[in-house]
Amino acid sequence: MRTKKLLSLLLAMILCVSLLPAALAEESVGRIAPAEEPGEENVGVIAPAEPEVSPEKTGWAVPLWEIPKADEINVTEHTIDVPDVKLEDLTDESVYNAMMAKKTDFPEGLHWTNDDFYAWNGGIFSGGYGCAGFAFLLSDAAFGTLPSRKLQVNYDTLRPGDILRINSNTHSVIILQVFSDHVVVAEGNYNSSILWGRTLTRSQVEASDYVLTRWLGPVDLDSCSITVSVEPSVFSYEQAFDMIATVTDKDGIPVSGEVVSFRILNSDGSIVRTYPLDGYTSYSTWIYDEGQAALSFTFHKADGRIIPGDYLVYAELRGTSSGVTVSATAPFTLLPEDLPGDVNGDEAVDILDLVRLRKYLSGEAAEIRDANTDLDGDGTIGTQDLVLLRKLLVNAEQ
Repeated sequence: MRTKKLLSLLLAMILCVSLLPAALAEESVGRIAPAEEPGEENVGVIAPAEPEVSPEKTGWAVPLWEIPKADEINVTEHTIDVPDVKLEDLTDESVYNAMMAKKTDFPEGLHWTNDDFYAWNGGIFSGGYGCAGFAFLLSDAAFGTLPSRKLQVNYDTLRPGDILRINSNTHSVIILQVFSDHVVVAEGNYNSSILWGRTLTRSQVEASDYVLTRWLGPVDLDSCSITVSVEPSVFSYEQAFDMIATVTDKDGIPVSGEVVSFRILNSDGSIVRTYPLDGYTSYSTWIYDEGQAALSFTFHKADGRIIPGDYLVYAELRGTSSGVTVSATAPFTLLPEDLPGDVNGDEAVDILDLVRLRKYLSGEAAEIRDANTDLDGDGTIGTQDLVLLRKLLVNAEQ
């Protein structure tokens, strides 16, 4: 009998110990209560760190140029009544309350995975699956159809309704409240469900990949500036190069969600017929990643539309409603193919190349193409190259 009592007591102690962590965890989770005022004492208290969201369970946003696949089997597309909101009427409190009002329809623990989709009205992205979709839904509930901007994270400028992309660009959360050392967020696809009120420390927030904000309003193209660069600026056929346009507003804040068009111009500014950048239809791409629109391109000799020489990349940002246009250009040079003996780069080997090389070797100011002139392949331009060039010309005449 005594043995049975001891065994019963031992089993009871083991059961208590196993239940203790769960009970403590239930008390320590940093959730947010539905509060009428954002400043209530029980809102946004930092809790012990919760498990990281695994990358394979996170969602993603769909760029504007991609067609969402919300009609796929097993995908649920969510909709809400999107309000008509004016930026000047918004406050931190009104945005917070608008998001919290959705907790009734999307309560804590509601199943929400990558099979849940929401079409967004903020621009830049057409919608999102999983965590991105839920963040977009709450964003529309607060901001209606106001446009968004994609920026680097500056903790001191964050406000309720800003969407953070965290965990090495694998998870999205939307900010409910901002405090000096932490933020309170809501998120979907957290352990396959909706979670309200988790807290992120300031350092966790500052490690975010980017923030989507709708507090800045539409872009005023009248005050925007655009710069363009070509990398590399000197290249040959079949060599890829990047055309990069950077757009900022009057305050120097990167602009995103607009469209930049690229063209190729002659050095005098006239249109060049190229393929597929034919100068008439141009090539357009969205501005993203800190105000940059980039296009990687290669000129193929077989296209026959552009010959070696000096050109300009032209980048243009045009307002769809205002008609305002801002533009910029950057120079580049398309080199001719390597032709041994073509010292002056005119794609021919003749007496003019011999004259040019003599001038160069005598110290006169004369431009040469090193790759074509180093005929002995020793990495330098010297008299031996001059001797070999003479032989080339003599052989050509025979």
